[in-house]
Order: sequence, then structure tokens, then C-alpha cells
Amino acid sequence: MMLVSNFFTIDIEKLDNKYYFENNFLLAQGIIFIAVKFIKTIAYHFFL
Repeated sequence: MMLVSNFFTIDIEKLDNKYYFENNFLLAQGIIFIAVKFIKTIAYHFFL
């Protein structure tokens, strides 16, 4: 019984980590997208 509950706990931790990393990845992608857009806008105004 203990082995099963331990396995279950580890599984839930793995799932939580996967969810956490996926969220961070999406957040990072959003930040990078905004930064690139911002830099492109500044470059556009600079060179025109």
C-alpha cells in the first residue's frame, strides 16, 4: 500500500512539474514575442 501511494505522489509531482514548465514556456514565448515586436517597432522608427 505504501509503495502504491508513493508512486502516486511521484506521478502527481511529475504532472505538476510538466504543467509548470509548459506554463513557463508559454509565458517565455509571450515575453519574447512582445520583445521582438517592440524591437522591430523601434528599429522601424530608427531607420525611417
